[in-house]
Amino acid sequence: MSRPHSVFDWLERPLGQTLLAAETEIAERCLGQVFGYQAIQVGRWGSADQFSRSSRTRRYAVLSPHAGAGVDLVSPADALALASDSVDAVILPHTLETETDPHEVLREAERVLSGNGHLLIFSFNPNSLWGIRHRLSNRRFPPGINRLVSEHRLRDWLRLLGFEVLSVTGYCAGPPTTAPAWLRESKLNQPTANGVLKLMGGAFCLLACKRVFTLTRIMPGQKRKRRVLAGLAEPSRRIST
Repeated sequence: MSRPHSVFDWLERPLGQTLLAAETEIAERCLGQVFGYQAIQVGRWGSADQFSRSSRTRRYAVLSPHAGAGVDLVSPADALALASDSVDAVILPHTLETETDPHEVLREAERVLSGNGHLLIFSFNPNSLWGIRHRLSNRRFPPGINRLVSEHRLRDWLRLLGFEVLSVTGYCAGPPTTAPAWLRESKLNQPTANGVLKLMGGAFCLLACKRVFTLTRIMPGQKRKRRVLAGLAEPSRRIST
């Protein structure tokens, strides 16, 4: 079989289809609890409706730096053409791994998300067999994936941006060579939120929520009177002679 020329070509191969099947299952579970008016997906991944079928928001749009099938709005991922606090959910399907500045992409996601909005991130695990193959292939596996971001680093970035991580799910713990029937049906491919398989997973999905903390402004007030306990006399003022 010839080498795939792009990530979209790779996703049509058996291994890519195995990955998409696991991610679709996870998206159905995560997005099923996210409601609101608008959800956006930053970056193309799989078919045009790969994740929109799982969305419970009234509208779902795909943004990408390049025009293509299923793209609703052409916009760079690190400078989204959207108003601040305007969407209820942001989906990043391996977007951080294809952009030059993944941290700036997260900043933009935080900016456009409304308070308590949800962020869903799919990412390959650098500390797995998939991550090892990525390094050994000189960053050419899968095609177009420039760098891998660990769960630990992603958690640090999100904490600095005011996100609360709700769940992390690992999947595709099998070897990233082929996707025969035994791998597609194996428990190694089933999503798991904890245990050894989560650590072994070739990829992981992180669901986070943008928390908004209201600051109460303390106004300068009058000097508070000293309180006197019941039953005790008010101390008398000392008079100097």
